[in-house]
Amino acid sequence: RLRRVDTVLLDKTGTLTEGHATVARWHGDDLVMELAQTLEAQSSHAVARAFAATPRRSLHIVRTVADVVEVTGRGIAGVIDGHAVRMGTRDFMAAGGAALDHQRQGIADTMLADGLSPVFVAVDGRVCGIAGIGDALRHDSVATVAALRRRGMRVRILSGDHPGIVARVAAELGLPQEDALGGLTPEAK
Repeated sequence: RLRRVDTVLLDKTGTLTEGHATVARWHGDDLVMELAQTLEAQSSHAVARAFAATPRRSLHIVRTVADVVEVTGRGIAGVIDGHAVRMGTRDFMAAGGAALDHQRQGIADTMLADGLSPVFVAVDGRVCGIAGIGDALRHDSVATVAALRRRGMRVRILSGDHPGIVARVAAELGLPQEDALGGLTPEAK
């Protein structure tokens, strides 16, 4: 049956990219970053590992974390030292009542244009930090995708990342934009 495969579906993170996400850019103060790192320490997601790898500029030694809820592919929320902290996608922010102002929207758009996935951080219902998460292509991705296409296979990318980021990766791999599917939940993938 495998000889008759005509379409290959690939996840982006860790398959086409290195899978070592980093906080490539930060817009917010040190306290917001510390709260973000504290909350993400409760998760094993790639974004959480990116925050864990970011050098700490600790302002406090011990934080109390409670009521942590993680929504796969969307974000994480919890209460840290009595403050409601929410991190994740723009939709996850909106679902929690944290509005994104015009200035921060511009910052997020710039990150997207630079190939970074914005992760928003809200404290007590106000978006006050944005992390630009980056993940480099694997060294063999271009050659692998090209080899599959030479064999007559259609290669499509499936990702939970922002559609603009997925489109940019597709372009780097020489794939048509209609084969770059972003913003997908794990169930949709």
